[in-house]
Amino acid sequence: MSQSLEICMNDYMKHVLMSFTKHKYVSLMIGMILTAMMQSSSAMTIMLMSCLNSHLISLESAIWLLMGANIGTTITGHIMSLDMSQLAPILAIIGIILLWTKLQTIGEVIIGLGLLFIGLEILQLGLSSIHIDMFLKVNHPMVMIIYGFILTSIIQSSSASIGILQSLVVESLIPFSSTVYLIFGFNMGSCMTGILASIVSSRDAKRLALFHLLINGIGTILFYMLCNYTLLLVYFKTIIVNPVLQVAYMHTFFNVITTFFVILIYKYFIRLIYLIFPDKHTFIHEKNKIRIFL
Repeated sequence: MSQSLEICMNDYMKHVLMSFTKHKYVSLMIGMILTAMMQSSSAMTIMLMSCLNSHLISLESAIWLLMGANIGTTITGHIMSLDMSQLAPILAIIGIILLWTKLQTIGEVIIGLGLLFIGLEILQLGLSSIHIDMFLKVNHPMVMIIYGFILTSIIQSSSASIGILQSLVVESLIPFSSTVYLIFGFNMGSCMTGILASIVSSRDAKRLALFHLLINGIGTILFYMLCNYTLLLVYFKTIIVNPVLQVAYMHTFFNVITTFFVILIYKYFIRLIYLIFPDKHTFIHEKNKIRIFL
């Protein structure tokens, strides 16, 4: 589904990125909207790195687009929280019909959406036979964060991880107190796509991958403290009763608050990533200074 949407919007999106990303808050909104439409922050990250490698956009614009993408990717969890078990086969059939028309790419998107809900339904049926003790043996916050990080690093999709988690929650296989830490791990794991792609990319692409890792790392530390030393989880469970919606809203809440926090100290993040990945001429100059000193 994400691949079809990317094909459908690729040229248009690059035009949008080049034309309307001069202002940071506009970039934030565009990143959020485009990622919500693509249903994949990983695809958005790769596209931003491609644009940076081609010098189509500036690093600052890419950073604000990425922060918007972090929020936009959470819409998938809200979509998957809907009861679409009856509508999913109909969507798949409509998509198959569209394959024989000029709207083939749109048909592929609709098929993907239908199969997504069908797959989640099958997953829930399979998980219903698993005993709850399997998921309660180890529920230490740090262990759950590591579990979430590993899972998302392997499947390269935080949205898919959220879908799996919602399926577990539906069957009451995992408590909310463990769920939140898995979500933090999912956000950390989503950085791996950019990190792997940046290995053979430009210096600005490496800076973007590092920025993504830093903001999600800071967000994880911030929310770890909030969940352990405040009544955040108690209030959250009181306000949102539906366990599936708890997962979706916690994912959104995490990314929105993290983005807001990063905006407040944005300039310090920029200084840090340039300190770790300095401009090439700056690096050579500093290296020569060290050589002279020695």
